[in-house]
Amino acid sequence: MTTDNRVGTFESWLEVRNYRPSTQRKTLADVSQLVRHAAAGTTPPGRLRPAAKRLLTWAEESGAQLDADVHATAEALTVARPRVRALGGHLGRVRKRKAESWSDAEWAQLVPRLAASADTDPRDATLYVLALTALRVGDVLRLGLPDVRRALTSGRLHVEAKGGAERILDVEGARPAWESLAMACRRPTVAEAIAPATDANPEADGAAYAAVSRRLRHHARACGLEGRAHLHRLRRTVAVQALRVSGGDVEAVRRLLGHASAQTTRMYLDEAMPERDAELVRAVRARFLGAS
Repeated sequence: MTTDNRVGTFESWLEVRNYRPSTQRKTLADVSQLVRHAAAGTTPPGRLRPAAKRLLTWAEESGAQLDADVHATAEALTVARPRVRALGGHLGRVRKRKAESWSDAEWAQLVPRLAASADTDPRDATLYVLALTALRVGDVLRLGLPDVRRALTSGRLHVEAKGGAERILDVEGARPAWESLAMACRRPTVAEAIAPATDANPEADGAAYAAVSRRLRHHARACGLEGRAHLHRLRRTVAVQALRVSGGDVEAVRRLLGHASAQTTRMYLDEAMPERDAELVRAVRARFLGAS
């Protein structure tokens, strides 16, 4: 399978998206099975559905031309309605997603470690900015260093957010991180400073993205942090912390995160304020007990 140079091969795409090595190997094996089913004209099993979705996503992002039979088979598999397994006559319960943010104690270990070398290492400087601003990693990697230096003078930074919309950020709240980024990076863009041997476009080969991701895993292991250390976990932790300190002000946190919809921001509420439901129940109970 070939494509243009925006995303690379399917194998490199899986690596850029930071899938675990075991997941990458399983996905490639499942895609091989999918190709064989397409060639034989048979219906692939439902367990190949995740691999089919990843293959179609890669083809869409890269502009790759899949074989017509393979594309049709993968598309039919992704739109097929999965069977629901019944347990004791009742539908199986949906497992609640495990909280992914780091705790206060873990955060207190990680952030100072990032700050310690942020002035000299552009990877740590990028992680430091992410840990203080809740920006997406792609937003930071695309930044030009002249823009960052001008922002430190004016106090405002223009960022092209997800979907092409522009956001204006106040850099004062995270000035130490932005100053470290400007000091550590000596090339026109952040991505070029991290991966100077490439064209430094994070949407092209993901070299800068992968380097920052590996650096985060290194720091997480050194701090003994539990769970998967992926870049979005930094943003999620900032979101949870912001909801806590704001008392659940969803609109303010929505603006901080750059979410188009407040519904997306509310997804973090259960993790940020797990006690709020119990407090409401106690308040209602106290009201009626007081009335009686």
